[in-house]
Parts: sequence; C-alpha cells; structure tokens
Amino acid sequence: MKALILTAALLGLAVCVLAQQSKPAQANQVHAVHASGCVQQGVEAGCLLMKDTQSGKLYQLLIRGARPEAGMAIEMTGSSFRGVTSCMQGQPVSVAKWSRSAAQQCSAGEATQRRSAHP
Repeated sequence: MKALILTAALLGLAVCVLAQQSKPAQANQVHAVHASGCVQQGVEAGCLLMKDTQSGKLYQLLIRGARPEAGMAIEMTGSSFRGVTSCMQGQPVSVAKWSRSAAQQCSAGEATQRRSAHP
C-alpha cells in the first residue's frame, strides 16, 4: 500500500515538473512584428514608442543605429523582445528594419504624446 502511494506521488510530481518545463518555452517564443504608425517620445529619456495604426498596439522601439525622430510616420519590421527594458511602456520590439512612411502624416502632438504602460 505504501509503495502504491509513493508511486502515485512520484508520478504526480513528474507530471507537474513536465508541465512547468513546457510553459516557459511557449511564453519565450519570439514573434515577427510588422507595424506602421507615428513615432512618439516615451516617458523615460531615450525611449521611442509607436502605436500601430491597424491593431492599436503600442510598441516600444528598440533600434540599433539610425533612429527615427519623434513625430515621424514609419513602417517597421522586427521581432518581439523578451528581455528587460527601462522604458516601461509598450510591447518591446527589436526593430530589424524601418523606413519613413509617405502614406501617413503625423500631427505635432503625436510626437510628444505620453502613453500609459497599458494601451
């Protein structure tokens, strides 16, 4: 009887361990992002944000090299970023490529508009 209880407990523990190991792998998946909108300054210095015109999602733009200016309409492609950032606004995206969008115009207020951490 003790052996049966011990076996059942070990089996339950093994199932819990396997379930915990599979969840982080799903949560850490990187997703491709394609969006366009107006670049804004974030609350924190040096942070750039953009609200996608189609989905309404607020993205934190992580860009190496030349950066767009606040108030500029851009189209960008990149991938979701799962690390820690100091901006604390929007969904972080590692931008692979961006370009100015001639199809969209930004208002002067959009350049300095402050967004909350939750769009």
